[in-house]
Amino acid sequence: MREYVYLFELDSVRKTDEEIIAGQKALYNEIVNNGNIVVLTYNQLVDSRGFFSLLKDSEYQKYFIRLFENGAIRISQYGDIRSLSQYLINSVESEKQFIYSALPVKSSQRRLLSLIKRSLLYSDLSEIFEYSTGTNRSEHELIKLFEELVYDETISPENSEETQKKKKILKQSSLFDEKTVNHSKESVVQEMRNILQKLYWLLSTVLRLSALHDIYIPPKAPEEYKKLKMQNIITFVTEFENPQDPLWDKAIHIIKNLSCYQNGNNDRSVYLHKIKQKFKEDASKCKTPYQYAEAIINICYNYACELSICNVTKHYDVNELSENFSGEKITFRSDFFNRLNQDWHDGNLADEKYLLDETMYFKEFEQLKALPRFKIAARYTGYVSYKTTAENESIIYRYEYNFNKKVQHHKKEIHASIRKHLLLAIICLFLAFAIDRCLDLFQDQLQIYMTAFSTTKKLALLPCIKWIHIPAGLKSVAGQALEWLFLLIVSEAVTSGLAHVFPVLSSLSDALGDIGKLIKDAIDISFANQLFTTITAWQTLRPVKKEINRFLFH
Repeated sequence: MREYVYLFELDSVRKTDEEIIAGQKALYNEIVNNGNIVVLTYNQLVDSRGFFSLLKDSEYQKYFIRLFENGAIRISQYGDIRSLSQYLINSVESEKQFIYSALPVKSSQRRLLSLIKRSLLYSDLSEIFEYSTGTNRSEHELIKLFEELVYDETISPENSEETQKKKKILKQSSLFDEKTVNHSKESVVQEMRNILQKLYWLLSTVLRLSALHDIYIPPKAPEEYKKLKMQNIITFVTEFENPQDPLWDKAIHIIKNLSCYQNGNNDRSVYLHKIKQKFKEDASKCKTPYQYAEAIINICYNYACELSICNVTKHYDVNELSENFSGEKITFRSDFFNRLNQDWHDGNLADEKYLLDETMYFKEFEQLKALPRFKIAARYTGYVSYKTTAENESIIYRYEYNFNKKVQHHKKEIHASIRKHLLLAIICLFLAFAIDRCLDLFQDQLQIYMTAFSTTKKLALLPCIKWIHIPAGLKSVAGQALEWLFLLIVSEAVTSGLAHVFPVLSSLSDALGDIGKLIKDAIDISFANQLFTTITAWQTLRPVKKEINRFLFH
């Protein structure tokens, strides 16, 4: 049985090059090596620097969508939002203070957000295409599109509605002030066009995936996770003690004193706003505890996302989070700190990951060669059916349950499918061989016929068949080449006709190409490096075992 898996590595806030590479490798590994189905949230796909950068690459986009079509990647619906388009439209609604983790779009850019909304509502990308290419759109119009609606702090606030409206003014895009290579008008305009080009490819992918109804997993009923939302997870976490980490108590103190936490807010954007605001108000200006607090919030947010997805397998016992559970949260505690340590990584690149302001500047991801080849992943997922019976199961086992057995079963399924395809390819080659023998027999009989009647002047058919007379030099290299070409054309025509009647068969050209790929895939899947998956599973289990021993024997 294939299982639904949610990957923390694909969180939208993980946007450094190292994190993008790790996230894409985790996606590939889970699908290809482990044979599971990766479930994405709307936010992971729509607001991710990784996907935003990669979707412009036509090959990546093609095979990424193929993985959805093959069922290896799904999207979890949430609440009343049923598609990616609807989610993105909802996030750009007027006056919504939505923080885009990776998109080079700011919540204050109302004109740009309105353009995104129109493009999705009417499934029409022509307007954004015109802006990105400069077709029928001047530079002045482009610059106005990126203007930001902000508050003028110089106007003293009053209670009258008229004065409140005057506080909002339009300013030029912050791209003119950010640390781009060149602040000239030409370079900023080019940066704007680059942003719109990537938005074009993102929106085109969103529209295509929104039309694939089979890729969506129905939302979990709200009453099933009403006590397992983000604020509940944060509450569980703040009860943990971690004396070995000097930053822990400081970060937890910051979180507990946030007004959004005290009010039971479940919006990550609000928490990130408040943590950043607290840091600015802190006289010490020591940012590390605030960065660590943000890392904790991000992990809690991902747990809340995971718990909101139907039938997704987890690395911990979800019963530990129920209201009736009174014991120690051993497995959850262990999994939480394991993920936090991996994400925090001793503060490595903390300034590039935490306490960041909204920005229009987009840093290109250029390490495409470091990513796994999703063309191969799309081919592997085509060998077997990525269907799951988890939707009908009353018990969802933990991720580590029968882990090696499930991986081996996945390999056997692929091998069985490869053998089937290989057999069909060999049958096609056998048909081509049979056609070759028939042509040889026909040629021999034709030569005998022509020899027997070549001296008979009364034969009326002879002039009609001279055009297929085989010259004496047929055995030359050129003659043999022509003979092979004729054989291939006839064999391709016959096998293509049979493939049209019997879809399980292939044409000769497809069979010749498939045999090499099938043999290579069989070898690769047999000796696939499972070290990564085995280590990952062991790293998850090992802290659990330590925690169990600590509570049992101390």
